Amino acid sequence: MKIADFCGQDTGGQSWNLVQAINEYTSHEAHQFRQARDYLDFPVEFQAPLSGKMLEAASNFLSQVDVVHCHNRYRYTKNFGPINKKAKWVIHQHGRFGQGQFPQVKKDDIARGALRIVSTLNLVKYSDIWFPAPIDPRKFDGLKNRYFNKNRKIIKIAHSPTNRGYKHTELLIEVVRQLKEEGLPIVLILVENRSHAECLRLKADCDITFDQMYLGYGNSGLEGMAFGQATICGCQDKKNLYSFGSIVKKYVGYIPYVPCYPAVLKDILKKLILHPELRQTHGLLGRKYIEEFHSSPVAAKRAIKLYEKVLSA
Repeated sequence: MKIADFCGQDTGGQSWNLVQAINEYTSHEAHQFRQARDYLDFPVEFQAPLSGKMLEAASNFLSQVDVVHCHNRYRYTKNFGPINKKAKWVIHQHGRFGQGQFPQVKKDDIARGALRIVSTLNLVKYSDIWFPAPIDPRKFDGLKNRYFNKNRKIIKIAHSPTNRGYKHTELLIEVVRQLKEEGLPIVLILVENRSHAECLRLKADCDITFDQMYLGYGNSGLEGMAFGQATICGCQDKKNLYSFGSIVKKYVGYIPYVPCYPAVLKDILKKLILHPELRQTHGLLGRKYIEEFHSSPVAAKRAIKLYEKVLSA
């Protein structure tokens, strides 16, 4: 089976990680096609615009491809040449609450019959096919072994917002300021406008990750759990947190993060700082979740089953 994976700016590494997982853990062939590079600077195979031998190689592969795995937008496919007309399509939606209605599927005739999947559990109301973001735990183990300081007395909290308003960054900064005034030994590691590699290096030496309180959890939260850190995620209020928690339990059986909403952020962060055994418990739970649902071999096998499903339709 030949798989072409198309993305915009890589969707938080999910495109690159999935292609690598398929090539390493299955007998199938996958290649990544990315429209644009941003400051996160994820690795890439085919980066638009292409020319010369790269364009020739891409065109040759796309003419034979069996499955097109497209993240969010069809327009990503226009920069790489004609695609095998017999290829089947998988549309992989990523997004916030209120999004994920697959608007591009309704507008493009080629999408008829495409398999629709979602990356985050808040979007399962639009498609019940949830595809967890792939993560290679070995990478995180290597970074933690290299950069984590076991003798450090101060507690480090990692936060890497792509959007401060959306990620509740200002609230976190204020809560950390208040806890510092109370004498707690903490520091906020705020990672912004850095490459993804630099982001992971900084996060590897942290004890807690604060992700967001909209999606439940995103890529940053997954990275915190992969490091074995207590990872704070959640929703805007208690009602939505409870509702989202029930979805998580339905799909994975347990909540793999420290559930939170803005009104209780300070209390939750304070408990984690004062109780190392609580951080350890949540860290082990999150790491178990990563290995069970997001690890590269699991993701690769799950992807191939989806592709076989769409090819047999």
